[in-house]
Order: sequence, then C-alpha cells, then structure tokens
Amino acid sequence: MTNNIESITAVYNDVELIQASLESIKDHVDKIHIVEGSWFPNQSKRSTDGTIEVIQAFKDRNPDKVEIYFHDYAPNAMHNQPGLSNANAIANAMLARQRALSCVKSDWVFMVDSDEVYKSD
Repeated sequence: MTNNIESITAVYNDVELIQASLESIKDHVDKIHIVEGSWFPNQSKRSTDGTIEVIQAFKDRNPDKVEIYFHDYAPNAMHNQPGLSNANAIANAMLARQRALSCVKSDWVFMVDSDEVYKSD
C-alpha cells in the first residue's frame, strides 16, 4: 500500500511498547524512520532493555519499510536558554527527530512516540 506518508519515532528503553507501536502503524505508512538513543546525560548511550533487538527484528521482517538511526547525546545542544526545564534534553529530543525528519521523502509525516499504539480504524 502506498500512502505517500512516512513516520518518525524516537525511542529509548521502551521495550514494552515499541513492538506494538510499530505494528500499529506499519500498514498505514510507506516508511518508518526510527531514531534510537538517550536524550539525557548520565544515561547509557543506547537502550539497555532489549529495545534495539526488538527494533532490529521488526526491521528484519520489514526490510524495505524500516530505517534505523542512532542519536548520540549532545551535551551542548542547548545552553544558556532560560525558562526551560531540562532544556538540553528537549534540544536532544528535537535533534533526534530532526535526524529522522531529514530522511523523509514523502509529503506527509506522521510523528509517533514509541509508546503510542493506534487502533486499525
């Protein structure tokens, strides 16, 4: 099915829901762009709970539909920005999503959080 729509999902340590989230959108989008990695300091750079293995298995079953990118925490993504709590985490979340967004080639983008699961209707 071609919908001329691609999705982007940023994920870190969400093994409980990432499989269900990806399955719930796969028939509604042409391509799924997944960005994996921590947005916060003092955390492991990559998921440690099995998330990466679940994503890779999903990609193996859907090789032409899934792209995986890795985000490395940028300690100075945003500094000296008053008024934001966790400003650097917010900036890193934006960078991760922008990475995936830069690879989208369709006219429409569906931004899906890794813990969102959609009903087929």
